[in-house]
Amino acid sequence: MINILFFASLKEQLLVAGVEFAISEKLTVSQLIISLCQRENSDWEDILRAEDILVAVNQTVVDRGFLVSAGDEVAFFPPVTGG
Repeated sequence: MINILFFASLKEQLLVAGVEFAISEKLTVSQLIISLCQRENSDWEDILRAEDILVAVNQTVVDRGFLVSAGDEVAFFPPVTGG
């Protein structure tokens, strides 16, 4: 089981702060997004697959090829803005 969290505008767009997701083998972040969208809501795909979305696994920012394992925490963040 992995714990998936959504922050800021992502939480508002997806209408959920987080979900738990069962996996039996390691998945890349990209594979996780596809599986999550198939399970939850296909409308999530456009939001979560956007290139400017940041992903952190166990509080470390990672790329979409990073392998996620059972027990991990995966967090999705909207793009950082400011100046």
